[in-house]
Amino acid sequence: MGWLKQLGGLFTSTFWVQSAAMLRDFLYGHVRAVRNLGRRGEQTDIHPSVRFGYPGHIYLGDGCGIGAGCHIYAGPNSSIRMGDGTLIGPQVFITSDAFGGSRDDLTTVHSGHEASIKIGANVRIGAHAVILPGVAIGDGATIGAATVVTRNVPPGALAVGNPARVISPEQ
Repeated sequence: MGWLKQLGGLFTSTFWVQSAAMLRDFLYGHVRAVRNLGRRGEQTDIHPSVRFGYPGHIYLGDGCGIGAGCHIYAGPNSSIRMGDGTLIGPQVFITSDAFGGSRDDLTTVHSGHEASIKIGANVRIGAHAVILPGVAIGDGATIGAATVVTRNVPPGALAVGNPARVISPEQ
């Protein structure tokens, strides 16, 4: 009977508040967002834990795969375009938004910039990578795990590090 009492202790008001927040985040950040994508290509697989910002500005090619826990945020004045066959590992963060609005005055920019992102066809992006505004990644490129991409990556290249540097030219 002691295990039942311990189990009951898990279901506190904090548990229910957090559960409701997670459900709301899933419904609005994923279910509704996936339906409102600018384009979702045929046979594109999106893990249920992926979150989108400004989904109408996000265009996914055919046969893409987006791993668990990814966050893909377009801005109100920018877009994210992904070519066919691109695969994104878990926990990748892609943003074309500046996140520059001050908390006190949302019209005041305090950091960053906003610019569209273009990810080519058959690109591979490793786990925990970060793709920042204005980047273009060429067809067939590979982005290593935990890489922070701040500049363009040429087609067929391998880019790694923080900030990303190309260590393998087009093959």
